[in-house]
Amino acid sequence: MDAKDKICEYFQNGCTSRRCIGLELEHFVMKNNKPFNYSDGVKDILTEISVGAKSVFSESGNILGADMGEYTLTLEPGAQLEVSVVPFENVSDIKRVLNSFYQTAEPVLKKYDAELCVLPAVDKKNLDSIELIPKERYRYMDMYFQKSGTMGRYMMRGSASTQVSVDYESEKDFVKKFRAAYILSPFFALISANGRGLKRIEIWDDVDNARTYIPRYLFSDSFGFEAYADELLKVPVIFVPAGDGFVYTGNDTIQTVSDKYGSSEAMTEHYLSMVFPDVRLKKYIEIRIADAMPAKRATEYAELIKNIFYTNALDEIIDRYSGVTVADIKEAKHKIKTDGKNAIIYGKRAETELEYLLSFMR
Repeated sequence: MDAKDKICEYFQNGCTSRRCIGLELEHFVMKNNKPFNYSDGVKDILTEISVGAKSVFSESGNILGADMGEYTLTLEPGAQLEVSVVPFENVSDIKRVLNSFYQTAEPVLKKYDAELCVLPAVDKKNLDSIELIPKERYRYMDMYFQKSGTMGRYMMRGSASTQVSVDYESEKDFVKKFRAAYILSPFFALISANGRGLKRIEIWDDVDNARTYIPRYLFSDSFGFEAYADELLKVPVIFVPAGDGFVYTGNDTIQTVSDKYGSSEAMTEHYLSMVFPDVRLKKYIEIRIADAMPAKRATEYAELIKNIFYTNALDEIIDRYSGVTVADIKEAKHKIKTDGKNAIIYGKRAETELEYLLSFMR
């Protein structure tokens, strides 16, 4: 079975009748209003927070994350602390788990005179003082992104986001939800920004166009697992796991690299993890465009997505934005960067459309 077939099989195996919501929330560990580096104390903070973990993730003796049962802790490249809550059917469970994490983390952070801050990005002037955590894959990514765009360094060291995932029942259901997620992504970005600027769009749109693109054939009648896989195969991999380390592959695409390193399930998962669009498919659909948000707003955002994607509201919204194209989505992202809530998106005023979407919270 070749790489394309393995990717399609992987997506097919993600089909499920469950209707869960997953939430990933990234935080900056700050001290004296500046990002706290891994070697300065984040390593120790993570070690102490992770006491009692089901398992700990490490590399060369350095702790990089932990499975805490109902949530996972991982460090992003600049030592941003990500809390990934396992998928739940009820957002109230996500709130409960996040509260449990904060209760665990607070006394540890206080001990180091540090705090968790939910910011979309730190000031650029702080980038030079932010070190990459000791994870080999990030060294390769940092090297690659220096040539692929202007914002790779900022993305890795100084940005943070909120990601929400939804399940899909079938290939047909995937297509409907995937398209809707892309159409709604400019509005989701505005919801997360809360007047602070759309940092994720600003930063990620100039990291690497080869892996942050909108699928070209998103609205084609033939779009599905196979058409999406065709586009994925053209994405450069950067590196692959090999033995106890990694091998740098640079601009070699998933198609080229898979011919040499194969397409096992683990390798397929790696290939998919190296694609960074606003909406991404694994064995669930990740909606990735939102800036980092405080926990209360993040869970409200997750509730909104649940109320849209798991109800008849989805069909209503699809009808409302019928005829939207990939070019329209790109234009919408550009307009909200310059005009915010005053932007005209898909022929409608963004502020009015936000009120419409937020009505599904009631």
